[in-house]
Order: sequence, then C-alpha cells, then structure tokens
Amino acid sequence: MTGQVRVRCDGNVGTIVLDHAARHNALTPGMVAAIRAGLEDLHTDGRIRAVVITGSGNSFCSGTDLNSIPLVTLGEELPDPEQDDVVA
Repeated sequence: MTGQVRVRCDGNVGTIVLDHAARHNALTPGMVAAIRAGLEDLHTDGRIRAVVITGSGNSFCSGTDLNSIPLVTLGEELPDPEQDDVVA
C-alpha cells in the first residue's frame, strides 16, 4: 500500500484511512490503487463484516488531486473517459 492509505482490522471491522491530509486527502492514482487493493484484502478476510473509509486531518476527501493529472495543452485530444486507466 502507498503511505497515503492505511488499512487496519479491528475484530470484524476493516478500516481504510486516507492519509494525505496536506492535500485534504485528494486522491492520486496510487491511492486509488491502494484503496482497491485494501478492499480486496478485506473482502478475502472471512472475518470482516463491515468496512469504514475515513480520512485523516480535517477532511474526508477533496476529490481528485489535480496535481496528479497530466495537463492537456490546447489542440491535444482529451483522454477517453471510458479507458480503465483514467481516474475521474
């Protein structure tokens, strides 16, 4: 997992913590991948009955970290939003 996403288990409850407080927990592609991996790990753990997703600091999640999206210059085609590797 990336250092910006923490996963823990307490009994039957799994918790995923977004830990990118300096950017109000804005999601980067690495964080999205870590959340998916964490959810998969919790899903395969037969003890987990509920999952809580929370954020560190004062924000839950401010959306996509715009600094992680490549800029498109005038005249370039925008990425196809149907592609799997595009994070909206």
